[in-house]
Amino acid sequence: MLPVLFLIIPCLVMSYLMWLYKKLFLKPVSVHGKIVLITGASSGLGEACAKKFSFEGGKVILCARNIDELKRVKNEICNNKDNVWPVINQLDITNPNDIIKCEQNIRNNFGGIDILISNAGMSQRGSVIDTTDDVYTNLMNVNFFGPVRLIKAFLPAMLLKKQGHIISVGSVQSLIAIPFRAAYSASKHANNAFFDSLRAEVADYNVNVTTVNPGYIHTNLSINALSPDGKKHGVMDKSTLSGMDPSLVACAIYDSVVYPTNELNLADLKSKFAIYIRTLFPSAYFMIMKLRARSEKKSIKKSL
Repeated sequence: MLPVLFLIIPCLVMSYLMWLYKKLFLKPVSVHGKIVLITGASSGLGEACAKKFSFEGGKVILCARNIDELKRVKNEICNNKDNVWPVINQLDITNPNDIIKCEQNIRNNFGGIDILISNAGMSQRGSVIDTTDDVYTNLMNVNFFGPVRLIKAFLPAMLLKKQGHIISVGSVQSLIAIPFRAAYSASKHANNAFFDSLRAEVADYNVNVTTVNPGYIHTNLSINALSPDGKKHGVMDKSTLSGMDPSLVACAIYDSVVYPTNELNLADLKSKFAIYIRTLFPSAYFMIMKLRARSEKKSIKKSL
């Protein structure tokens, strides 16, 4: 155990020193007046981001499928006043035509966007063998292909004006996979790899890319997660119930724009420890996951 700590503690100290350097020596980037597009803005973390960036003076464009919930979020931000901002744009991230129309509409009315927060996502519960092909396809469409199409639609304008910031909301499971989340972990790993590649490609164009990997957040993600047969999981998991407040995560995302950050891992010490173990001692991590899988199998049998 001690050798592990000797390796992990310096990494944590370096992370803290980097954070301190940014706060003390880097000039903060103003969000005031910037046009901010947020997907999945009808609830949870997307809603929290919409409220935070609006409060800080951003001109927010709310995107999601549920138009009624988008109206609710806008009314709460505006205190039911008839304000122009935030703007509502109904969007299904899995529909390529929706994305094309969204980009054209925003370009024609506002000239483009400054900040893109790719937040829309879907989770999953179930074993590899029981999960249908449709569930794998749905997860990849929402968590990977949708964000890819979104970036391809809005990135050209950012490259042209050599300015912009893209935030991809992933998950700790973008970095470490756990049992009974194979489809979700795979889609988030793909998403994370895509944005890591994108970051390097656009660096010379003054376009920042931040990948945000939160642990459990107190949202409806687990309730809306897909079961192996494609139906809603419909259960608020204990880990989700005790998860982080979305508003705190939104504040951290805001800070990653004000002080441009490449990667933001927001998780408890247990999850951060697991990330380091996976990197430094993969055999130990795999053993821990085997034990976790056995434990979850027993829990599932007891619940039947």
